[in-house]
Amino acid sequence: LCESAYDMLQTYSGVYCIESFHPMIVRWFKKHAPQVLRGQLSAPRQSFAGVLAPCSAFLLSHLLTNFLARPNFIAYHKGKVPFSVAFCHRLGALRAVWTLRDTDYHDLSCIQDTPQLFGKNDMIIFEFFRP
Repeated sequence: LCESAYDMLQTYSGVYCIESFHPMIVRWFKKHAPQVLRGQLSAPRQSFAGVLAPCSAFLLSHLLTNFLARPNFIAYHKGKVPFSVAFCHRLGALRAVWTLRDTDYHDLSCIQDTPQLFGKNDMIIFEFFRP
């Protein structure tokens, strides 16, 4: 999958990054295409209930596989981040928050005044956003 995606991206002329919940995908790009901006997606442990085994959910939610993946940025679900995520940020990982949707706010003007989103993040990932 990674090799096929990378082959397709070779003909793409726009700016892009790759990001995944699966740390081995991020690791593949670190090893085979280190020039590509890589992001590790994650969220609180309870977000993975019923999807991942409790141990895997703990490892992913606390970024305990980052020594393998070595992402350029960490995109954590909006809200409070655990100490391990904050520690990665202190070590230089770019901060990103996901996924901000227009349905998250009744009054979209309040987003600009939300320091925990805009003041503490280097990037914000939007989805289905219609101002």
